[in-house]
Amino acid sequence: MASAASPRQEIIRAYRTLLRAGLQGVRYSTPSRYVVVNQLRAAFRDPSATFKTHFDLDKIMHTVTFLRLAGKYKGFESKILKNICHVAWTRQMAKKMSWKQQFDMAASGKSKQIDRIKATQYEHYDRTIRMLNETMGMCLPVQ
Repeated sequence: MASAASPRQEIIRAYRTLLRAGLQGVRYSTPSRYVVVNQLRAAFRDPSATFKTHFDLDKIMHTVTFLRLAGKYKGFESKILKNICHVAWTRQMAKKMSWKQQFDMAASGKSKQIDRIKATQYEHYDRTIRMLNETMGMCLPVQ
């Protein structure tokens, strides 16, 4: 008789399955695969993640199916995944500052001013991804 897997093992299995499907979805392309790995790591390492308390295997399987279809066919799934990776990569690059910029800011004593537009520019995008997740029963990462 096979016993039920522990919740920790299920989470590890879900992580590995999502990682494989995500890499297949982006077809192992160089910038996108790093974005997928970073997004997935951040989602699974987040202590406030809701999936750890409300682990939903159906949502994970729908997400895996979506990612595999994105890798298999060049359709809407592929375009959506490509745009998600592009926006995540752009966000990641916008947060980075070179050592020279950091040094100049520290020397001048100024903190980085947060532009109101830049602070809210991704709100509509995040809401759209949340609605896509709700509609299709998926768990794509939203920042």
